[in-house]
Amino acid sequence: MIPQVEHGLSLDIGSVRVRERFLASDPPTADQVAAAAAHIDTLLDGAGIDFAAVATWIGVGGTATSLSALHQRLPAYDRVKVHGSAMTRAELHDLTQSLLTSTVEQVRALPSMHPKRADVICAGALIADRVGARMPVDLTISESDILDGIALRLLHSPAP
Repeated sequence: MIPQVEHGLSLDIGSVRVRERFLASDPPTADQVAAAAAHIDTLLDGAGIDFAAVATWIGVGGTATSLSALHQRLPAYDRVKVHGSAMTRAELHDLTQSLLTSTVEQVRALPSMHPKRADVICAGALIADRVGARMPVDLTISESDILDGIALRLLHSPAP
């Protein structure tokens, strides 16, 4: 039996939005982080998802792949090493705390960090960490993204 996606949901939480709305200081203050986390938690808690029933947690996109590269301490971003890599929820939490206490310049100086992502990665990590706090499984990172899934679905759909 091929595993199927049973539930999908998109929430209005993004790293740019969280950074701009809540994390104004560099690095963010504890009060700013608490306010951002509370906002994220409110949205997640109201999402109607039974996080305890999640069997697989896959992170796609720039935040997830950047976090994987940072976690692996890659000297330069390496798509092959990132794709299929995993992070425990504890590892994700520790990395998030490190990013939240670093300045943008400190983050930008990390070897595998894309310079244009350095100012929002701490917010993205906080979002992932708040999701991870609810998950019974660890995070697997994919270099493939939602567009790959859409293309695959179109290939397997009957012609109109």
